[in-house]
Amino acid sequence: MNARELPPVHYLAKFISYDPDTGVITRLQDRRSDLLGPVRSKCYNISIENVKYLKRRVVWKLQTGKEPPHKIAHLDGDEQNFRWDNLGAWYHPKRGDGDAYFVPARGTWMVFGAYDRRTGRSTYLGITRSREEAEQLLEDYRKD
Repeated sequence: MNARELPPVHYLAKFISYDPDTGVITRLQDRRSDLLGPVRSKCYNISIENVKYLKRRVVWKLQTGKEPPHKIAHLDGDEQNFRWDNLGAWYHPKRGDGDAYFVPARGTWMVFGAYDRRTGRSTYLGITRSREEAEQLLEDYRKD
């Protein structure tokens, strides 16, 4: 299923306030002024004029002004942590094991090797400045 295209940033900003340092998302045009971020809500959606959007996609659009990538990861594994430095664009190379995540808040790529089902963890391979360096790190990992 394809993700729904988000409204323009200026439109989102009428309804939503976001603090990138805390990850708190606040509804602006609601009398209740509910917090939509990690403090009280376990819901993954934001409803704007009866249309639901994933929170992480709304945060990405508010921060970058661009349509979000197909998949966004919570780098610490906590899907309630919407801090900007915790969100990364997921990139999975076509061949072999391993993943890379672009972290726009840091301008870097975090690279992980294969996922081990026994331990529930992936091997941390390092941080790179470019996608090409991330791919090279994964290639070197596969050779070992």
